[in-house]
Amino acid sequence: MSIARSSLFFAAGTLISRVSGLVRDVVTTHILGAGPLHDAFVVAQRIPNLLRDMLAEGALGSSFTKVYTSLKEQNSEGADRLLFQMLYLSFLVMLSLIMLGIWAAPDLVAFMSLGGESSEIYQLNAVSLTQILFPSLGMSVIGAVAMGALYQKGRFFFNAVIPVLANLGVIFGGLVLGDLLQTYSPEWVAGSGDARVLGLAWGTILGFLIQMLAAIWSVRAPLIYCGKSLWKDLPWSGDIKLVLKLMGPAVIATSAAPINSIVNTNFATGVGPGAVTWLTYAFRILQLPIGIFGVAVGVYALPALTRAVIKAGKRVDSEVSAQLQQACTFVSWLLLPCMMFALVNHQRIIDFLFRHGHYTAADAEATGRALFAYSLSMLAYGLIKVMTAFYYATDKTSFAMKVSLFSIASNVLGNMLFVHRFGHVGLALTSSMTLSLNAAILVWGSKRMGADWNLAELKKNGAWLALGAAVYLSVSLLNPGLERIIAGFLANWRQIDNLIFLSLHGSLVLLCFGFSALRMRSGSWAAALELGRSSLRRLKP
Repeated sequence: MSIARSSLFFAAGTLISRVSGLVRDVVTTHILGAGPLHDAFVVAQRIPNLLRDMLAEGALGSSFTKVYTSLKEQNSEGADRLLFQMLYLSFLVMLSLIMLGIWAAPDLVAFMSLGGESSEIYQLNAVSLTQILFPSLGMSVIGAVAMGALYQKGRFFFNAVIPVLANLGVIFGGLVLGDLLQTYSPEWVAGSGDARVLGLAWGTILGFLIQMLAAIWSVRAPLIYCGKSLWKDLPWSGDIKLVLKLMGPAVIATSAAPINSIVNTNFATGVGPGAVTWLTYAFRILQLPIGIFGVAVGVYALPALTRAVIKAGKRVDSEVSAQLQQACTFVSWLLLPCMMFALVNHQRIIDFLFRHGHYTAADAEATGRALFAYSLSMLAYGLIKVMTAFYYATDKTSFAMKVSLFSIASNVLGNMLFVHRFGHVGLALTSSMTLSLNAAILVWGSKRMGADWNLAELKKNGAWLALGAAVYLSVSLLNPGLERIIAGFLANWRQIDNLIFLSLHGSLVLLCFGFSALRMRSGSWAAALELGRSSLRRLKP
């Protein structure tokens, strides 16, 4: 299955899960607005999310997928044994970590809020919410191990769509559980925090629990194993050691974004109430196209590049280089339209999604400015996903680790320089600059690792990308006049018709340039067209 076809399957599932995530965020902002209460919920989520990003969606997930894929090619029974061992070991480690996190919740909240947010509302809710939400870390890590096996089996759509379960849990918690808690346990609510946010927290736990169980069931991992043989070789069998060995530098290599998130949260709590929320929801809008396209290509690229490297005798030959360049080209053409659309329509997007309920016009305007600054890094973010897969596949995670450490230092320095002058927007701008620099260094480093880039093809695609972006911006400048024409016909649907119109004309312009540049030669677009044709045939009665 080609990168394009597999990526499109993954992207389709991710689109469904990201739309459910948008609905989740709309419900959350409608209920909480922006302020100390919402900031407390965001900080409490960010503490387990930090470790989840580094482990479940980063080091552990990628390391296990790489080892499991390699082992499956040679010893299917050994790979299944490794799967069970990792599930069991993950359960033991996560149980201990969760207990530690619940006990240390006050200190963790203080660490995440060095810059401010000293109000009683914030402190009471942040600590109690952290204690409630910390078990979601263990559930996501165990689920990530099971999903790592599914990637090898080609179950991309299932893995992409499964986060819908977690999002539905949050929505259920916000709309139903909060009222139930207030009705049946008002005394407990009074001592633990606000009923609205407690409902969201318990809904989150319910969603992650269902997601974990669905992931485990999908691989049919045995729940009862021969006890003596289990204890004999469970913790330190050779394959487990290899996963842990890869995880060491990989944890640091994938820690740039999570650690930068801690740094940004600390700076944001010092900016004032609401800043943490503004940055969080702007970043989540950025994550929508990244998750649909960037992660989709990166997820498939890892097992594909791993198989190509094994076939080449653990070298980076022309086939590995071609796969890498194809993935980078494909993700660039997918993300450039999203990047241009977000830069031009950042405020419209935020107003349409979040400007209602307790989320005021001032909150929406502040979130829109943060989204503009974050959007500058969209293309770089996607390239990082692909390049990280390359370094995992070639066992060169030490270089990615060094780049990550440099990125963290750059982010701290940038925040110190920009936060006092630009406020929360300075934090988003620093993140974009850091991610862009990170992507550039990773691409440059791949050349040292033996990747043979086709420079002529890169220049041609780069020229077409730049020209397509310029034409899109030029068309966007004509938009005010075109808007007035459309508004005369659809006055009651102003926000929706503007977004749809801008999306369609921008996508068409960039799509034309994309087809012209690639000329259908790489096979990616041909595979995408064939996928579309086959889907249409299946829809016919």
